[in-house]
Amino acid sequence: MKKAGFLAMVLVLLSALGASAQFGIGARAGVGAAFATYQYDLGVLGKTQKQTGGVTLAAHAGLAALYILPAGFEVEGGVQFGMLGGRSKFGNLSFSRSVYAVQVPVRLGWSVSFGQTLGAYAQVGPQFTIAVAGRETAKSEVAEVVSETTTNMKFEDNAYNRFLIDLSIHAGVKISSLRVGAYYDMGLLNMSSVKGFTYRPSSAGVSLAYFFGM
Repeated sequence: MKKAGFLAMVLVLLSALGASAQFGIGARAGVGAAFATYQYDLGVLGKTQKQTGGVTLAAHAGLAALYILPAGFEVEGGVQFGMLGGRSKFGNLSFSRSVYAVQVPVRLGWSVSFGQTLGAYAQVGPQFTIAVAGRETAKSEVAEVVSETTTNMKFEDNAYNRFLIDLSIHAGVKISSLRVGAYYDMGLLNMSSVKGFTYRPSSAGVSLAYFFGM
């Protein structure tokens, strides 16, 4: 009897949550700056050099789904195409990288409304990234002689890792079904498989989303 009563309470609670929850699907896109944290282990010299390199273009676009729970809590997931990258320099060598990837964000958030159409939101959660292609441009300058080569980033040869995880943070305002905000995707994993070299890409910028049925 106790188990039956407990199950009945759970079913009633789930029904209440489902009745008061909202679900919408839509599109999300953004643009910003891609950068990365680099670390070079100089080995025999006995020291490590760390740097945050220059920026390249970052962008993302894809499908999104939003599930709004009671008390303002919400969950946003989706699948999107993303562009990452960054610039680095070591001595006379400089590198520029562009990485093209499929990203799957899953963010937990909270939103508040200030009226019928205006409100604010904040979300945080993991973003799973799978790199599908990339280009790397190396530039050297010795005695005023500049040489530049562009090659494809090699994932098959294990020079770079395809699978990454970011800490994805979004916050901004909502106007009816439209959301406009800032984002910061902080890279948590090393993309480089080369011993003594760490490459952790991140990005930040502005992102817009529109959800149908909200």
